Amino acid sequence: MSYLTCLIYVLAFQWKTVWGNSFYYLHQGVSTFKSNLVDYLSLNPGTTMTAIYEWFLRHPWLLNAGEKGVVLLAGIMVMGLFTKKYDRYLIWGPVIIHSVTYFFSDVFFIELLVLDLSFLSAAALDRLTPILGFAAAPKTPKRESIPH
Repeated sequence: MSYLTCLIYVLAFQWKTVWGNSFYYLHQGVSTFKSNLVDYLSLNPGTTMTAIYEWFLRHPWLLNAGEKGVVLLAGIMVMGLFTKKYDRYLIWGPVIIHSVTYFFSDVFFIELLVLDLSFLSAAALDRLTPILGFAAAPKTPKRESIPH
């Protein structure tokens, strides 16, 4: 399942760099920011988030660099297609991507964050079941060997 998750992010990287070429448009970060958050900025003047967003609008190079960083972070997921060795680190890539995308583009894909659980081992998932509110999986009894 983690291979499918990595494939989703690698294909998103390819779409933005090879097929769609939006990666090479240098002002993509600030353009996305403005088009997605114009309603928030106009309807919520004087809030703390509006002040933060206005600061980023005064420093557009940060928005553009952040957009390039998010795209490159999606490209790093290609490692997960070849080895499971880095899964404990790769789980943070999508979390960072979705957090930054939510904050700067007002877009949140929670259904893709659920796929990130595929990077966790079975032991880690067992430790998370009480936190997530799921019942633990029933333990299968060990078979006793019958002497012949």
